[in-house]
Amino acid sequence: MAKHGLAGQSERVLEPYCCCLWEEPVQKFSTEDLRSLPKLSPKQQLDKLGGSEAFLQRQEQCLAVHTGR
Repeated sequence: MAKHGLAGQSERVLEPYCCCLWEEPVQKFSTEDLRSLPKLSPKQQLDKLGGSEAFLQRQEQCLAVHTGR
């Protein structure tokens, strides 16, 4: 967070950032998908979340929201 100018702001930023990052992809999952996620390999989990490119794009979007960029 520090490299994005958010040092010392984790109490204010962390929860909204995490919700921004995870809410959309997780909403698409069924209950069974959510239950099976921990059983998958990290690569399979990432693929299920839309792949690394989609994850990095969401991360940048969420950071932009919270840094005003």
